[in-house]
Amino acid sequence: MNQLITQKPSVQLKAGHAVTSSIAIAEAFGKQHKDVLRTIQNLECSEEFSQRNFAPAKYRDAQGKPRDMYEVSRDGFIFVGMGFTGATASAMKEAYINAFNAMEAQLTATAVRPGQVESLRLRRVAEALAGELLRADPERRKVLRYRKMGLSVREIARLT
Repeated sequence: MNQLITQKPSVQLKAGHAVTSSIAIAEAFGKQHKDVLRTIQNLECSEEFSQRNFAPAKYRDAQGKPRDMYEVSRDGFIFVGMGFTGATASAMKEAYINAFNAMEAQLTATAVRPGQVESLRLRRVAEALAGELLRADPERRKVLRYRKMGLSVREIARLT
């Protein structure tokens, strides 16, 4: 079935979310863009679902004129794609779902986890406090300098 796919699905990252465009959907499924726009505008879904999954946007056509399009989320794509039928459409739906899954996996792998954020914040606080302590006590500065030189605790004790 994958032999029927003539182009790779276009899924990209926008504002931290994986999206495709109504233009990419039209090209992938061999439809005219105006027909995909009409399909999105005539979907029988709630206003909340529509706002969450179909973001109005603009692009410039070949003549440089601004035109309407939509940035479509994964759920929006699935909702629109369900209406397309045939072997080619089935292959494209599968390819798009795989592309969304790959983008989601990439986002998950590079995301900073809450514990990491807290750890980084605490490390910065500790470094700031250490800097304050060193500025306040010249003896501590000496100890730190000796430590950085690789001296043992016993050697540092002898020197101080």
